Formats: sequence, structure tokens, C-alpha cells
Amino acid sequence: MLITKEFLDRLSPVEITFIRCSIDKLYKDKEKHETTNYENVNLHVECCPHCGSVRFVKNGLNPHHKQKYRCKDCNSAFMVTTNTMFTHSKTSFDIWSSFIAGELNNLTLQQQTVETGLTQITCFNMRHKLYKAVSRIQRESKRSGLVELDPSYTKINLKGTKQENMPRYSNHRGKGKKIYSKQLPGTRRHKVCVVAAIDEHDNAVQQKKKI
Repeated sequence: MLITKEFLDRLSPVEITFIRCSIDKLYKDKEKHETTNYENVNLHVECCPHCGSVRFVKNGLNPHHKQKYRCKDCNSAFMVTTNTMFTHSKTSFDIWSSFIAGELNNLTLQQQTVETGLTQITCFNMRHKLYKAVSRIQRESKRSGLVELDPSYTKINLKGTKQENMPRYSNHRGKGKKIYSKQLPGTRRHKVCVVAAIDEHDNAVQQKKKI
């Protein structure tokens, strides 16, 4: 039966509430946190993730019985999860949701391992996948109207950097004489400049300037 506006207008508030609860239950039964990422993402492929072409065809199934596609222009094979943070990820959607919530609350990798039950290496890879996806969204979004810019400066993380690749002089411990130089704000190699921009439509972007 097709549900139209005229049909809904003839229903009582109790009947409308019952139908809405039934639809919510059907939706929750279809999409669960225990399902795979392949089933939770949008299965409708609009274009090739490599070249952006809309000329692609189905190309069989992978060993896990997931649909594959092949682009007619660049001849590359891809799936619905290609170039997303779910690429080659066996982590469930529920754990991904918990991990993203932890990142929004500034949890460390050690705290994320306790929260998700995953290894620290897995959490590290998930973090970089998430940040890469966010940066891609920021690059594709456009700002319009009144745009406000605000630079901020933060310390550089140079842990594990070799001395020949060090962008600044080494900091020596102890009571030795420290070297100071008169430089303009944002030009010192001790800190990196992060520029944040937001427009009147709340479209925000952050970009790190090269040191």
C-alpha cells in the first residue's frame, strides 16, 4: 500500500505515532551496529573514486562476496568502500562509532585501546584514516560570504626526527645558555602555524602551514 499525504491526514495522532514507531523499528532492524561497514555505508556508487568518471560497470564479486566495479576510463577496479575510512577495515561499525566519539573527546591511543578493545597499532591506523577522510571533506567544501580567519601557533612534534632533517636547532637540557633570536610571530621554527577559517554558513576548515 502506498502511503500518501491524504492517507496520513485521515489518521488519528495515535495511529500516526504507531506507524512512526513501526518504521523506526524496521529501520533499526535493517541497519545494526553489528553489521559490517560495507552494509552500513551507502551502497549506491555515483562515480569512480579514482578519476571521477561515471562510466563504470559491475565487475563480479570479491572473495567476501562484495560487489566490485571497474571504470571504463581509467580501467581501475573499486568497491563502495574504496577511498573511504572503511577501506580494508574489518572493524565493526559499532567500534568505529565508539572510536570517533573518543577522538572527539581527545582520548589518547592508550585510552582508545581500553575503550575499543583494539590494539594500539589498529587505533593508530584508524586515527589516520579518520583524519584523512576529514581533510578530504574540508578540501572539497567551499566557503562563501563573510569568512573569518584566525591563525594559531602550536609546538612542533619532532619525536623520532633525525638531526639532519631537524627544521630547528636541538634543545639541550641543563642550565646551559639558550639561544634566542628576534623573529616575528609565526616565523620561528619552534612552532607551526595552523590557520582556521569559518564562513557565515558555519563551513569550517583548518590547514597547517609548511615550516
